Amino acid sequence: MRRFGLAGRRLSAGAAMSPSARVLIVDDDLKMRRLLEVCLSPLGCELASAADGSEALERLTGGAFAAATLDLMMPGLHGIEVLRRIREARLPTEVIVLTAHGTLETAIDALRLGAYDYVLKPFHPETVRSAVRGAIGRQQLNRKLAAIQELSREVTLSRTVNQVVEVVLDIARRTLPATDTGLWLIDQPRGELHRLDRLSRSRRVEYDVLSIDGPGIIATVGRTGRLIYVPNTASDERYLAVREPNQSELAAPLLIKDRVIGVLNFEQSMPEAFTPDDVQLASILAAQAAVGIENARLHQTARREILERRRAMDELRQAKQTAEEASRAKSEFLARMSHEIRTPIHAIIGTTELALKTPLSAEQRQYLDHTRSSAEALLNVIDDILDFSRIEARRLDLAAVPFDPRRVVEQAVGILALRAHRKNLELICRLDPRTPDNLIGDPGRLQQVLVNLIGNAVKFTEQGEVYVAVEPLAIDRDTARLHFSVADTGIGIPQDQQAAMFEAFHQLDGSASRRFGGAGLGLTIAKQLVDLMGGRIDVSSQPGEGSCFTFTLAFQRQTPIERAGPVLPPARVLVISPNAHVRQTLVELLSAAQVPVTEADSAAAARDIVGGADLDPPIRLCLIDKRLPDGDGFGLVEELSGRGHACLMLLPSDQLHDDIERARRAGSVAQLVKPVRRADLWETVGALLGAADNRPEPLLTVPRPAGRRLCILLADDNAAGQLIGRQTLEKLGHAVRVAANGREAVSAVDAGGIDLVLMDVEMPEMDGLEATRAIRAAERISGKHVPILALSAYVMKEDQDRCLAAGVDGFLSKPISPAQLAEAITQFEAVTAPSGDAVNLDAALEMAAGDRALLRESVSLFLQLDYPRHRGDLQAAVARGDASGIQRAAHGLKGALDSFGGWPARDIARRLESAARAGDLDTAAALIGELEAEMKRFRAFYSAMTAAEQPAAQ
Repeated sequence: MRRFGLAGRRLSAGAAMSPSARVLIVDDDLKMRRLLEVCLSPLGCELASAADGSEALERLTGGAFAAATLDLMMPGLHGIEVLRRIREARLPTEVIVLTAHGTLETAIDALRLGAYDYVLKPFHPETVRSAVRGAIGRQQLNRKLAAIQELSREVTLSRTVNQVVEVVLDIARRTLPATDTGLWLIDQPRGELHRLDRLSRSRRVEYDVLSIDGPGIIATVGRTGRLIYVPNTASDERYLAVREPNQSELAAPLLIKDRVIGVLNFEQSMPEAFTPDDVQLASILAAQAAVGIENARLHQTARREILERRRAMDELRQAKQTAEEASRAKSEFLARMSHEIRTPIHAIIGTTELALKTPLSAEQRQYLDHTRSSAEALLNVIDDILDFSRIEARRLDLAAVPFDPRRVVEQAVGILALRAHRKNLELICRLDPRTPDNLIGDPGRLQQVLVNLIGNAVKFTEQGEVYVAVEPLAIDRDTARLHFSVADTGIGIPQDQQAAMFEAFHQLDGSASRRFGGAGLGLTIAKQLVDLMGGRIDVSSQPGEGSCFTFTLAFQRQTPIERAGPVLPPARVLVISPNAHVRQTLVELLSAAQVPVTEADSAAAARDIVGGADLDPPIRLCLIDKRLPDGDGFGLVEELSGRGHACLMLLPSDQLHDDIERARRAGSVAQLVKPVRRADLWETVGALLGAADNRPEPLLTVPRPAGRRLCILLADDNAAGQLIGRQTLEKLGHAVRVAANGREAVSAVDAGGIDLVLMDVEMPEMDGLEATRAIRAAERISGKHVPILALSAYVMKEDQDRCLAAGVDGFLSKPISPAQLAEAITQFEAVTAPSGDAVNLDAALEMAAGDRALLRESVSLFLQLDYPRHRGDLQAAVARGDASGIQRAAHGLKGALDSFGGWPARDIARRLESAARAGDLDTAAALIGELEAEMKRFRAFYSAMTAAEQPAAQ
């Protein structure tokens, strides 16, 4: 008997057979089938037979056979063809080929087709048994490997611990010969092992519980983390029967990085039931179960965290929505309350100002002054609350526009001058001469910070001064960092309360709140605005010694323009003031204009200087402060004027009307209001020193050219508003028509003859915005444009945007002072003016502080750089239908043209901006042509001016 021992070396002859293994005998010879049955019966396998290839394929396909003996020479299907079809069908059966006529080539073909072994007839019974035993062993091994792969795949797909346990137990029961299979998980906090068994899909999971420190092989593995196999439990004292007693037990730990999380346990009713391969397989199954359970726990934890995060996000979203709704409700409430309060305040302030311009007794004037100041104080509180609300809701945007910091600081100081002078305080404003004047930023918010700090200083100072100073910390071509300070000689702040000063609604204590008043928001708003602008605000103070608030801001610079300061006639000026800061400021401003200056701190010192040694050049003008330590300034003016010296008085603003008359009677040739603005000082001193004699006509300021008389439509449903508006406008020299609602306003504009509309937003029948939209719709047909200035007690940015979107040309918030109204109207005087100059040169020179060279250079840069860029942006935006792009470019042009006096072109840019805001691209496209035509006139005006003035300058 010959046998190719190819497979016999792969498995040991002693491999145990599974009692459930099935073997199929395939042979067309009945005697051979009977012989093979006798030979294989000692293996204890379940035997079946087939008489030909077709029957064999049918039986192999229908049943799970571990091995098959296959005769090659059979009628019908040849053995090689049967083998080929078994492999094509991927049947798991291992095949041993039997033949009496085989050759080496036949054996190779059979093995190539997947046969496990090749036995020649006649054979020895043990040879066949050995081959079948090996085939069954390999089939079982393949089945175990398939089980491991299946477990790996199923565990990866499982998402819960119970799913993993179900898969592990199902595969373990199919691959290992155990009568009881269990999976135990450790509950570490309780020190327990819990058994999880899938009893059936319709029943709940059953738990058995063991103490981790108790007896038994399962508990031992749980403690030690080492696999234990007990072939005979009767001889091992560690054995503990959890359910039914068994003869063999195999327990494998579930390990995650040396941490035991459970035990996979197998028990068999027969001793020595598990082979070394079974032990290895149990270890592999336990390892995969551990990974699967840990991943399922991580997945469940992650899912729980995701759900919790999602729930938290939903709660946060709901809270955000609730907060936004509350914020919206608060904003709407504040806006409504602001409107309801501002409307009567507008009437109170307006009628009070009208009454103050009538003949009154001193007592009546005092009452009305108190009424006005109280209304203004209430208005300040409302403005603070609205600003605080806007900042708190992050609904405040910063502008980035060109500005001169000196102008901003001087305006801020000027706003608080009257309040300071009424308390007999000195209010001084000094800007370092190196401070650049060509910055880009938000001048309105900078001024608001300064007004809040200066107002706070004035409020808490009873005597002495408030000193506002600006100095540059770093300057280069593109940027400038400025240091602002507001120092006072007031009550001071204790060290332990300085940090809290910037908190909302904070006062030093209740007595301070009662004594000084206010909502306690000024410093909070100042800090928040400085923070928004990228700066930092600080305070240094000692109780009883005053306070100094400082902040530093960085700004971009416009294209630098080289220019020299004005050169005034070389005559000496004597500055007489007891305050060193006042003298320092005036000396610096005059020295910048190349005027020789001498100082005196009292009337006596001034007399000594005037009567002393001759000075070169001699004193031609004396600047005399009203407040002197050794007498008032009026007496000194009278004395020095009598000795032939021209005198200019520096007057506080609290009693200005009476002081001007008294100064003129004393001999003062001019008067300046403190704190003195640089432009006013240079203009007035230049006029005095340049006069033919040193006693020109008395003056307070250089008068501005009067605007033209307009026919203004006042649309307001409030009787007090109509009265105040009519009288104010008539005093400004304008004709007034009145409309009580929006419908009347539309009719009045349709009738013609209106140069400007002052449109109240809140009116019955048809409100101001609806009326504006109706007027603009009619103008699209007529081609006309009547400027509309919206008046509203609503002051939120959204309200202004709503008005601008409706088509108004400007916005004023109530209450409106006569000065504010006059300034706003001036901006519109050129809109309907008869065709004339393209430039209002007086306005342009005022913006340039009278410096014609600066104006020419600035316009030249604008025409060379800025205007081509804006024009390109406009054309590109029109081409792509970009309304917001048109609006941005028109807005930039509008501001520049206003600064250069190009009012006709500016007003076209304003109309262009309004059309773009309303989404009217056709009108916008048409207006670009008008703008270019007007810009040609603007360019021609300045070209002629440059040609006429440059030769004279050379």
